[in-house]
Amino acid sequence: MKRAKRMLSLLLVAAMVLAVPSSGLWATSAVPEPGAFGIPINPNASGTKVSGPLSVAYQITASADPSCTSGRQVQNMFVVVTLQLGNTIQPFNRDFSTTSPPTPPFCFDNQNAQVNFILGLVYQALASPSFFGSAIGNCTLDTYGVRPCWEVKAVTNPLSTGTGALTTTITLAVH
Repeated sequence: MKRAKRMLSLLLVAAMVLAVPSSGLWATSAVPEPGAFGIPINPNASGTKVSGPLSVAYQITASADPSCTSGRQVQNMFVVVTLQLGNTIQPFNRDFSTTSPPTPPFCFDNQNAQVNFILGLVYQALASPSFFGSAIGNCTLDTYGVRPCWEVKAVTNPLSTGTGALTTTITLAVH
């Protein structure tokens, strides 16, 4: 009798384990897909592969401006990317004070401004003498627009503090 009860208990536990999906199957990331931020990604992009970690930290303040629906204003963005091409590895960085003219603060909801600020640094890095220099040509950095000399091939491993900082790995294809 005890043996039958034990077997029935084991079968019930096994049925419950199989019937209820593992909590790992329900796991999600709080970081949206990069395309949701307006970063155009072409996983089939061809060209010379350049990749590395990209980190962004924000200096955010409250905003009373009614056009800022989030109620937050980006006072400064600190962007660091370390790119690798073959055996060449070099870090690059940028914040609002290092652009010419200096970048003015903008609403946190302005994803176009955030994306273009980040991709502007990427273009500067690729156009540096350490990488492609003037051979990279004239890239158009318009809003969500075409960058004829390079494309983002992948953005992987996005991590966010949820309070003003994020990091990811970026892979580029340079034409």
